[in-house]
Amino acid sequence: MRTQTLSVRPALIKTFLRLVVRLSLLTPGAMRVGREWKHIKLRPRETVGLFLVFAVGQFIDQDNVWTIGSDPESQDGVVICVEGEREGDAVAVEQVYVPSLETGEISDLILNRVEEKTLLGSEYAKDRHLVIFCDKSGGLDLTKVTDFLKDRESFLSYWIIARVEAPRWHYLVATPKTSGDPQRAYKVNIEDDFSGWDVEILGAI
Repeated sequence: MRTQTLSVRPALIKTFLRLVVRLSLLTPGAMRVGREWKHIKLRPRETVGLFLVFAVGQFIDQDNVWTIGSDPESQDGVVICVEGEREGDAVAVEQVYVPSLETGEISDLILNRVEEKTLLGSEYAKDRHLVIFCDKSGGLDLTKVTDFLKDRESFLSYWIIARVEAPRWHYLVATPKTSGDPQRAYKVNIEDDFSGWDVEILGAI
């Protein structure tokens, strides 16, 4: 997919992490009801989810330089290649959110969110990647989620994000169904002072 976007210069990604992502996570209520950030036109939870997708995507494809942005027309977050053989390519990210206080088993809540988006139809999902951001603590059955997604064809890929090791800012980012990349679970470890991050592979799923 190629698109015109509002984007963050790669040299400023750490500044974006320290300012936008940090405030999105530390401001009470921002992840649930926060208003969109003026310059990137995304809500706090969307900026955090997009940053985590970017972090894993850049880790997977280190031959190109990627950054984050938004599409003014669709209002989707995008991860866009700004340098390398794939320059100009963009990954459009549609996000749904499971808040921390929602009742129910985490895996079932995630599957419900997928089903809700699937019901919007194939045209809605066309050229988009679905991210389910779960802010609820508890056990997550990735095998159950992966089995559920086997026959889902609407979105190009499905990403599951869940916080682990609270109160630290460490996140599970899993890709139970992709359009070519390996089906894996990763962990993104954001530094406590939001000065940087690293990504590690947890294993295949």
